[in-house]
Amino acid sequence: MRRLIAWLWLIPVPLTFGFDLVTGTGWPVIAGTVLAAAAVLPILVRIHAGRTPSRALRIAVLGLLVSLGFVAIAATLSLTVLWLSLITLALLGRFGARPRASVAMAVLALANITVAGMLPDGLIFGLVSTIVIIVAISIGLMQRFTDRSLAERRATAAEAERRRIATELHDVIAHEITGIVVLAQAAGRSDNAQLTSTALGRIEASGTRALDEIRRLVRRPAPRPHRAPRSPTAPKLCAIGSSPSATGRRSRSMSARSTTRQCGRCSTVCSSRP
Repeated sequence: MRRLIAWLWLIPVPLTFGFDLVTGTGWPVIAGTVLAAAAVLPILVRIHAGRTPSRALRIAVLGLLVSLGFVAIAATLSLTVLWLSLITLALLGRFGARPRASVAMAVLALANITVAGMLPDGLIFGLVSTIVIIVAISIGLMQRFTDRSLAERRATAAEAERRRIATELHDVIAHEITGIVVLAQAAGRSDNAQLTSTALGRIEASGTRALDEIRRLVRRPAPRPHRAPRSPTAPKLCAIGSSPSATGRRSRSMSARSTTRQCGRCSTVCSSRP
């Protein structure tokens, strides 16, 4: 629906074009109308669709100035040229952030006001043209501010999502990996086959949990309620590393020192073991 509304400005074009061809007096006004419809309208459509850079609006401004010259020769009003001029001014207000775009906007606005002032009852036509030109430029500037605000909101949402994923990685996955490292070190320093087998099993379980968490982050990126970090492996490591039946005194002391250095969540438990 929003895209459909964005293209409603095309509806008056065939109506004004047919009106100008039927009521136009003399070839200059018809030539100006046809030139505006044939040369300027395709550029505006492509720019509005995002297929052409906005700097092509300068070409549209040049075509409209030529069309306004023909209209000035005929000393009449072309609704097609006026309407396409308003659309061009609105697009310049939306996309024209550079000084050249402001100059092109001012030139096109003054040209339309001047041509309207050359008509019979030129003061009235000039005043009406000034009002509608100000409205068109204001609409373009409002759209520019809306686009900028939308871009800022998207950037803020992306940054919030990045921080959420970083928090999940730190609180859950990093802890699982830390437990895997400590378990691997303890198993490597032990000569007991049963201890090594138990440590490898717990390493596999921790790796599986870490992999499941990564898959959850990828498949369901929507924010979830914050939960406390888990510590599934380190306390168990303390029991493994300090079991008198599993290793000798030297292996127990090396495992306990390694656990105390690398696992901050269970350092008190590990250091309190005999």
